[in-house]
Amino acid sequence: MRSDLQCMDFGFHQSLSRAVMMHVSGMDQLRRSLQHDIDNTNKCLGALDSRLDKQRFIEYNNTTFMIPKKFEYTPVRRDEVGFSTILSGRVVTLIMVLCSHETMSLL
Repeated sequence: MRSDLQCMDFGFHQSLSRAVMMHVSGMDQLRRSLQHDIDNTNKCLGALDSRLDKQRFIEYNNTTFMIPKKFEYTPVRRDEVGFSTILSGRVVTLIMVLCSHETMSLL
């Protein structure tokens, strides 16, 4: 009976030892992975160049930073006729109002 218990103790300790070793192996792999990430981040930080990044940004978005072309108004024929018609109509109305004021002041 005593030998059965010793066998059980040996199996339990073997199982526990392997579980802990698997945990340690996983933690070691996590540490290596994090160190790899840190190395890559430091490499990227060392490769940053603000002037080059600015130049590339402006090249890729050059239409945004271009000076717009000067606006030149080219009237359409109907705009010219419509404007002169409106202007002449306003002038006629203004003359009529002035005339009516003159006639009222004469009375």
